[in-house]
Amino acid sequence: MFDRAPVSRWLGMAAVLVIAGVVIFQGVQLRRTQASLDRLARLVEEGADGDRRERQPTSFTWNNAGPSPERLREIVRDELRARAPTPTAAATDDDKAPAPAPTPASVEAYQRGQRVVADAIAARVWTDKEAAQLRRLMRDLTKEQFEALGSQLIPAINAQQVRVETDGPLF
Repeated sequence: MFDRAPVSRWLGMAAVLVIAGVVIFQGVQLRRTQASLDRLARLVEEGADGDRRERQPTSFTWNNAGPSPERLREIVRDELRARAPTPTAAATDDDKAPAPAPTPASVEAYQRGQRVVADAIAARVWTDKEAAQLRRLMRDLTKEQFEALGSQLIPAINAQQVRVETDGPLF
């Protein structure tokens, strides 16, 4: 019969050697990076014309903190100002085209959608079946009708009155 103990010892030793090799390699890479940074610091100190400036201690730190909160607020304000519509380009409610009149198909789809949503709220569960039904109805619904159905279902889900049991999207 074959004895597995020596094989497992050899495999264990091999794993230790591989890990040690990775650690040593990372240490070598770290030393190379530090040497590159030191060379870069010397070049910056010497300047373009080769004059040696007064040497000051140089240290490099990796700082991923980003801009200060005040600077970040300033950046956001500037971007918002730059993207804000001009008063002449801003659309008012009077300028918007009226929504098209609902078609008989959209009215029927909306009524069926209301039943699907109402039944789900009454059953306190939204499943793949209801999601598929509403998805089929979506092509006939107007934007306003779809938003109305969502404004009934989403708050019920958020208030935990309806439990979502679907693996896919809600609609």
